[in-house]
Amino acid sequence: MQKFLLIVLLIIFAISCSEDKKQKFSFSPESPKIGEEIEIQFIPEQDSFKNVTEINMIVYSFGDDLLNTSKIPMEKNGEVWNGKFRSENETYGLVLKFISGENTDDNNQLGFVIPLFDDDENELAGYKAGLGNFYIRWSATIGLKRDVELANKLFKEDFVKHPKIKNQFLNSYVISFPKNRVDSATTAEIEILEEKNDFTQKEFEFLANATRNIGDHVKSIKYVELIENKFPRSNLIKSRFLGRFRNMLTVEKKLEVFNEYIKLDKESEVSAYMLSSIINQQVKENDFKSAEKLLNEYLYLANSNLYNGIAWRIFEIKKNLPSAMQYCEKGIEIARNEVKNPTGIKPVYIDSEKWKNSKKIALGLILDTYGNIQNELGKTEAALRSFEEATTLTNGDYPEMNESYITLLFKLKQYEKAKSKSEEFISKGKATDKINEILSEAFIKLGANKNL
Repeated sequence: MQKFLLIVLLIIFAISCSEDKKQKFSFSPESPKIGEEIEIQFIPEQDSFKNVTEINMIVYSFGDDLLNTSKIPMEKNGEVWNGKFRSENETYGLVLKFISGENTDDNNQLGFVIPLFDDDENELAGYKAGLGNFYIRWSATIGLKRDVELANKLFKEDFVKHPKIKNQFLNSYVISFPKNRVDSATTAEIEILEEKNDFTQKEFEFLANATRNIGDHVKSIKYVELIENKFPRSNLIKSRFLGRFRNMLTVEKKLEVFNEYIKLDKESEVSAYMLSSIINQQVKENDFKSAEKLLNEYLYLANSNLYNGIAWRIFEIKKNLPSAMQYCEKGIEIARNEVKNPTGIKPVYIDSEKWKNSKKIALGLILDTYGNIQNELGKTEAALRSFEEATTLTNGDYPEMNESYITLLFKLKQYEKAKSKSEEFISKGKATDKINEILSEAFIKLGANKNL
């Protein structure tokens, strides 16, 4: 009888443990496949999540690299929050975290992990290595723990089962070793790889980087030259050009690198970055003529931030402000179009909502510049409209921008609004000392008006 009772108690304990685990985080089906809808269940345990009215799950899809980030609203059913997600092609697995306002549950900074499976119910080849690569390359960027030791363990487990996938992950694999073993691990992988007669782009890139990292610059240069011939648009070539560009101190030298690179890649974020950097330097050196000439030559690469930088520099030196207005107006036109119809490629590490919000922020920043120029020219009512829209678009997150808005409200004797907006910015921790001073002065003015 006692033995029977012990068995019953063990069964109850096992069931309760299983239920506790399911309450925290669970998903179905148990072995999801690529393209299959996955239902996620989450019951918050953190006190900061108690009584919240909304929770979103952030889903990071990874293959041999991070593929995409999605934000999915969840629905509450009793104590359980439910969300659904469908994976894309080339996905090996998912990492999730849950957010509500400023609160985050990220499973002790490792994320909640969902592996994907093949038709035989086995974890996909590359899932563990892909997760290891995620922890090495991306976790710190998105606020998770960069667990190098765990990554190394995941790589090794996957490579034992699926040795053919190893070369997809070599760059991350060798740096997952302890620092005193990285060089020896790198050398070993170079020797193994060099036994092959032909290389993929990833293998070439690994060899070029790895030989440089262990100090064999002759070999590294050889591999870079081979990549330039076979894969001229590879990320390694782009990063090498960027490195050269950033090491150049003068506009002339930067232009040399830019003119060489633009032949290879006429339209990309790298080309736009180089153009923006050169023009910003020309503007800082007050060479507006050269800046305008270069801008007109590559208008298709220009964005609102570039126009904003030129306009702000003209505002700073207080010369030819009508010209600054024109640069602002062109930039505002571009920025408004971007808010309505975003262009370019969304970065893989942010979700669509954040990406679209970044377009609003860009519009807000150039409207702030526009407001400052309008105010300087005596167009105070127009400036006030620009400042108001700018602070709305940026959610009042820029203290100096907020200060420009509050200062003008007070100048125009809109004391009640100056008071209420000051209090709003102060409560958010986005106020300056001057905003605090204006709030005090607004109270005095409002009190004096009541006594009249």
